[in-house]
Amino acid sequence: MQRTALSLAALAFSLSAQAQDATPAGISKADAEAVLKATNAKRAAGIDKLAITSCNVLFGTETSANSETQAGFGEPSQGRVDAFVSSTYELLGVDADAMQAMTETICADAEAQLATRYTVIPAAELAANPAFQRLHAGGKPTPFVLQRADAKYAVYAPAGQSIVDLMYQNSTETMAGKLATFGAIAKTIASGGGSESDEGVLLHALGASGARINVMVDFAKQKSNKVKGFLGKIAGNDTAKVDTQLQLSVSGFVRMTPNEMLKSYAGGTVLVDGTDYVRFTTKAPLKASSNAVLAVRDIQTGGSKAGEVGANLLAGAMALSGISTSTTSIERNGVDVDPALYATEVRAQAQRLVAMAAVLVKP
Repeated sequence: MQRTALSLAALAFSLSAQAQDATPAGISKADAEAVLKATNAKRAAGIDKLAITSCNVLFGTETSANSETQAGFGEPSQGRVDAFVSSTYELLGVDADAMQAMTETICADAEAQLATRYTVIPAAELAANPAFQRLHAGGKPTPFVLQRADAKYAVYAPAGQSIVDLMYQNSTETMAGKLATFGAIAKTIASGGGSESDEGVLLHALGASGARINVMVDFAKQKSNKVKGFLGKIAGNDTAKVDTQLQLSVSGFVRMTPNEMLKSYAGGTVLVDGTDYVRFTTKAPLKASSNAVLAVRDIQTGGSKAGEVGANLLAGAMALSGISTSTTSIERNGVDVDPALYATEVRAQAQRLVAMAAVLVKP
């Protein structure tokens, strides 16, 4: 990724120089309820001592979407020329060091925010705990690349930590991937091992409840008119279109593990079952006041463009001969962002997310 004139040192300074009060003012319980979905919130009422066992920030680095035209049921297809369009946007201007610096700041903010309502065990104290070290020794190294069906994320954790949440066990969103993830969770809990059990052992020893924080940052939203479902295929699709909105936003969740729900199981300490977690999840992304975009530019390679033109010329010739075919349109754009403004906006929305979760438990 390209760097702008702003140095990483200046970016780190701009983050650390901001006000130490990490809790946005004026957030009411009604505000929080409008933005977050709460699961088992009443179980968090008795939480006092809290350990943040995991904090991850997922930075969207690439997003893509595609669409295509197609004949409807019963429509003639001979000599038909369908169109396929593909659109990809890549984040530029924020490199790995900057993302790591932002992760440190966001997770430190989360600790400060939760400490306004709980007795939070300091990160430095947790880092020295052998059970905490064992928990993170079994995780994935950071940054971890998470590939979804339509987007790619770089997942970061604070220095000295790894990616331990089992939802990252499989990096795809296919049904096979989901089943593999569920299988991994069941296997590790049943054997008394894995991050869920390691976290339970740690919390039991500390006499504390746990919190896991996941913050997802997106820089663009794409919408395709791609035909979906059986009825859509019957109707067909006469246009292929992908709309893109450059919008910096933050979503995510705070998951809490009440200590009172822990029990000894198969040699480890885990929750009774997954339905006992307390969870606060964004209903919709929190939009930043600025998208921080400096420029959008074409980054598709010349060879790729030449191949696309040649294929489309061939498709036209085939159509003239009565052969059904299709044309292809591929665009790949780079989005240059101001790294300082990007960091400021992401931090502000991450603060809102954690603050609202805290308010829902203890207004």
